[in-house]
Amino acid sequence: MTSRITSLQVSNFRSIRGTLDLNLDAPIVLIHGPNGSGKTSLLSAIELGLTGAVASLRRFDPNYENHLVHRDSKEASLTIRCEHLQVTSNPSEIFISGSRISGEPLLRKAQALFYTERCFLAQATLGRLLEIYETSDARDDDSPLTLFVKDMLGLDHLDNVIDGLHHLGHVARLRKSLPLYSEVEDEKKRLENQFDLAIANLDEAKLTCQSAHDLLLEALAPFDVENVPDLDELIRQISDQGDEGTEAEKLSIMSREVSAAHSLWISTANTVDLSRLAEAESTLAARRTQLHAWLTDHEATLETALSAASTLVRDLPSISRVGAISAHESAEAAVEDEIARCRRQVEQDTLNRTAFNTCRESLQKSMTRAQRLDERLATLAKESGQIARALSEVSPFIDDNTCPICDRDFGEVSDVPLHAHLTMHIAGLSQTATELQEVTAERQVVTRAIGRERAEIEDLESRLLSESDRTAVMTRTANLAEAEQGLKRTREFAGEGELLKKAVDSAAETLSELRQKQEILVGLRASVSDFPQRLGIDLPKESESISDSLTRCRAEIDERRAGIAKRESNRQRALEAARLYSDRRQEEAFKSKAHKEIQKRLARVGAAWDQVANTREDAKSLSDRAVHVRTDIVRRVFNDSLNEIWKDLFIRLAPEEPFIPGFAIPEHGRGPVQAILETRYRDGGLAGNPRSMLSAGNLNTAALTLFLSLHLSVEPILPWLVIDDPVQSMDEIHIAQFAVLLRALSRQKGRQTIIAVHEKPLFDYLTLELSPASEGDRLVTIELSRAGDLLTEYKHEMRIWEPDSVFVAATVG
Repeated sequence: MTSRITSLQVSNFRSIRGTLDLNLDAPIVLIHGPNGSGKTSLLSAIELGLTGAVASLRRFDPNYENHLVHRDSKEASLTIRCEHLQVTSNPSEIFISGSRISGEPLLRKAQALFYTERCFLAQATLGRLLEIYETSDARDDDSPLTLFVKDMLGLDHLDNVIDGLHHLGHVARLRKSLPLYSEVEDEKKRLENQFDLAIANLDEAKLTCQSAHDLLLEALAPFDVENVPDLDELIRQISDQGDEGTEAEKLSIMSREVSAAHSLWISTANTVDLSRLAEAESTLAARRTQLHAWLTDHEATLETALSAASTLVRDLPSISRVGAISAHESAEAAVEDEIARCRRQVEQDTLNRTAFNTCRESLQKSMTRAQRLDERLATLAKESGQIARALSEVSPFIDDNTCPICDRDFGEVSDVPLHAHLTMHIAGLSQTATELQEVTAERQVVTRAIGRERAEIEDLESRLLSESDRTAVMTRTANLAEAEQGLKRTREFAGEGELLKKAVDSAAETLSELRQKQEILVGLRASVSDFPQRLGIDLPKESESISDSLTRCRAEIDERRAGIAKRESNRQRALEAARLYSDRRQEEAFKSKAHKEIQKRLARVGAAWDQVANTREDAKSLSDRAVHVRTDIVRRVFNDSLNEIWKDLFIRLAPEEPFIPGFAIPEHGRGPVQAILETRYRDGGLAGNPRSMLSAGNLNTAALTLFLSLHLSVEPILPWLVIDDPVQSMDEIHIAQFAVLLRALSRQKGRQTIIAVHEKPLFDYLTLELSPASEGDRLVTIELSRAGDLLTEYKHEMRIWEPDSVFVAATVG
């Protein structure tokens, strides 16, 4: 099955505007177009569809995804198909929106890496290819070219063997590069020291264990135990207290009961006797007689006074609830407050009445003044204003003493000329108008005063008490005064009655306490005889006092508790000694076990240590053999493979260049393999690095041929070559040899070759030279251009082999 990229459909991708639908199913595909027409964008679309990224752009711009969509579009898309046995996800559809790329590429990760490094050579990468190949990552000493050489030659295993065994050649390197060696060496010394220490610790543990055994036998003496057959059983037996725990608890409870009974007897016996009891009863009877006499003589009078107050003031407390004194004081205080309130109410009403009469008189005066001002205003209104204006209008018509209104001679009634008289009269009327304004202002002031006085009269009138209410308040005040007098007369009776009631209560309480204590003593005498029975001792005799009996019981309890405490102390001492002996035995067993383990570990470490020298000698021998094998492989491959292929390709494309680039042959077997580039004269002399010896054009030619030689030196996982305008940056290139090289790659090596060229004559020449020359051979040519609306246009042509008609006729004839 032929492995090819068969088709590509791309829309609005980078500089491509519109949609290109291209058939790439041919051994050779030639793409032509002027700068900016979309050649590089077309090849970038192929890389994106195959690998899912555009490594040639990412190398220069980490954010290249932001610029994949054409500037006049919002989305871009591409669809690519291929024929390959190991590619199953045909076709691949990629969609781009903004900086987001969605879709699955055609190639897997390993295939995508091979395409990026060995199949596709971008135009921007060509000029810097040697620099990129020779530059190593700061985190890794190997350059991309070195990594390729190692991968191609399979030197990783040999390098790993040589590098891994290098530190075994000397103990100092071994300690530095292999900390475990130093750790084992230190471990051996440490185990030896630990072994000596373990022996000393074991001897010490045996001594302490024997000492603990002797101490245990001494503690077991009260228990009649002479040996220790089973330590756990012994501890269990000693820990078993039997009934002593319950007995100790009972004795403790009885001790508290006896102490309580003794304390109660001491505090009660001295305070209770028959004489005090009789005295308390007599006192209570006397107090009750006095209280009865007070109730007969004064209670009714007090109740009457309080009842009179309660009819006038509500919610007064009763004698039964708060007592006579509190009830009397509350009633007296409430009556006094109520009398004060009624008196304040009458006094305020008197003041309001006086103010009311005063306001009424003031209002009458203001209304009289307002009437006079109204009359004056009426008079002034007639004499002012309109008459003055009328006379002023007549004045211009007076020429002599003849009146223009009545046509009489004014000289008949006055010696003053008519015009002068009219002028003086008009002036008098003007003075009247001024007076009218002043009277009007005064009338407004009086009007406001009348309003205020009327409002004040209404307010005072609303607060005045009616005659009936005023009489009721005064009557209530008199009644309250009488109730107050009654309360003052009974104030002494209330205090006396309260004191008598408290005296009765106190005497009754004293008598009750004495009777309770007497009952306690009777019960205490009955219960004292129970303590000797519970203790199993002699009962108290009739001549023995309660105090002596309780003292005897307490002494018996204390003696028994002391015996239990002593036995418990011996038990705890024996338990501590048994536990100590158990711990010492365990410690001795632990240290004995540790001694044996250290002894075993020391034996194992010693045996392993003896093998180290033999292992080091074997490793050094293996490292020497690996160095010789690696040197032979590098020399053979560099001379017979890489350098030979690169030299052949470079001489074809730059036949006039005196310097031939190649890989430097390592002279020394030891040390890491580094792929270093150099140039040699055609006669075999050594020159410098290609970047310092070759011209810019031939340096690009060296880069192109190196790329091709690396591609041809490995297994063709993907037999595709995609190169972007390799001729544009070269000088003195042999065009015919380049065409022969492309034809050989396609037809002899089975590579599908996709070439983008800029120059039209070169495109036409290559189209002619690479035209199909046999049946089944094909050539695809694609020409890109821009329309007037910047839409990308393309001309796609599939050229197939056609037999020459003359040659066919001659063959047939």
